[in-house]
Amino acid sequence: MKSLCAGLMFLALVGFTSGCNKSNSGSPGGPGMHNSGRANAGAKGDHGKPNNTFTLKPENVTVSQNDKAQLKIGIERNQFGGAVSLEFSPTLQDVKLTGPKEIPMNQDDVTFEVTAGPNAQVGDHQMTVTGEATGGAPGGPPSTAHFNITVKAGKGANKPPANAAFDVNAKDITIAAGDSAEYQVSVHRAEGSNEAVKVSFQSLPEGVTVTPKTFTVQPGVAEATFKISVAANAAPGSSERVIQATPMQGTTVTHRITFKINPRK
Repeated sequence: MKSLCAGLMFLALVGFTSGCNKSNSGSPGGPGMHNSGRANAGAKGDHGKPNNTFTLKPENVTVSQNDKAQLKIGIERNQFGGAVSLEFSPTLQDVKLTGPKEIPMNQDDVTFEVTAGPNAQVGDHQMTVTGEATGGAPGGPPSTAHFNITVKAGKGANKPPANAAFDVNAKDITIAAGDSAEYQVSVHRAEGSNEAVKVSFQSLPEGVTVTPKTFTVQPGVAEATFKISVAANAAPGSSERVIQATPMQGTTVTHRITFKINPRK
């Protein structure tokens, strides 16, 4: 009799344990709970990047002096639909960006107007745009992207202002990487004007230096000589550059030239 009772108790205990194991066979945390939130914590979106992040996609823009152009800033959203504030750097001389302060919620791009004044420096200027999620929306770390604003000399850049006492002139420059050569700039003064004129380049291609950096056409003299030196690794190419001439008193005059760098000999 005692053996029979002991056997029945053992079978009952096995059945009870088996039932408990079945009731807890679901996800960790108890019956009916799922681990989907933890599984998605490191999930990646359609672009292979973490969810709730974004990437700025600015486009390069070219604008002439005394003119305007459109700059488009796009955004790649990775399961993120919030608004993004925008900041630009550095500030360029006589170049103005006008547009919205942020990319609105669920919008894929915004457009800015780029205005270049008469004193905007001719050449390629690398810009940085930084975007940050606004309104407390989870958007990951700020996104930073680079783009170029290329300023070209405007129409009539070689025509002196009506009140200028002189005009400035120089030939286009063609030089090979690794070379150096001397060039001249000439000043044609109005009758009765004989003052010194300081001359310089507003900007130069990368890898190019001019000596002296600022040179002077002396009173009673019509020309000044300067030296152009090009680094051996300077990239070949052609671009517009502006020579700026400023008298001791009076109006500054500019002259546009083509600056071409040929491959190294």
